[in-house]
Amino acid sequence: MLKTLKWLGLVPLIGIIISWHSQSHYNNNVEDIFTIASQSERTLKAPVKDFSGEIFYLSDLQGKPVLLDFWASWCPPCRASMPELEIMHKQYADKLTILAVNILEPPEDGIKYALENNYSLRFVHSRKLAEIFKIKVLPTKILLDSKGRVIWASTGHVPFLTHKWLENQL
Repeated sequence: MLKTLKWLGLVPLIGIIISWHSQSHYNNNVEDIFTIASQSERTLKAPVKDFSGEIFYLSDLQGKPVLLDFWASWCPPCRASMPELEIMHKQYADKLTILAVNILEPPEDGIKYALENNYSLRFVHSRKLAEIFKIKVLPTKILLDSKGRVIWASTGHVPFLTHKWLENQL
C-alpha cells in the first residue's frame, strides 16, 4: 500500500515535468519561427512543390497574406485542424492563401490523405520550408503578411482559435 502511495505521489510530478518540457519546447519553436522573420528573403526563395507537381516560390504569392499549416497525415491534431482550414480557405480565398505544408512523411501519404478527404486546399510538400522555419511541433501554423514577413505563429491545435483570430485580422 505504501509503495502504491509513493507511485501515486510521483504521477503529478511527472505530469508537471512533461507539461513544463512541452511548454518549453513550444516556446522555443515559436521563438525560432519569429527569428526567421528577419530571413524573409530566404523564405520567399524556397522552392515549394504542390501535390499536382507544380513548383513555385512563396514570393509568387506576395500581395495577400499566406497561412502555412505544417502537418502530417499520421498526426491526429493535424487531421483535426484540416476541416477548419478548409472552411477558412473557402471563406477567405480572396483575402488569404492557405498552404497545407505536408512534412515528415513521403509525399504520397499526404496526397492520399488529401484525396480521400476531398479537400480543396492547396496542399504542398516542402521539407525546405520546414527546415527554414525549424518546425519541431505538428501542427504549426505561420501567418505571413502580404510581403512574406512572419506576423503570427502557433503550435498545436486549438479548435477555431486560428479561425477567430484570422477573422479579426482580415
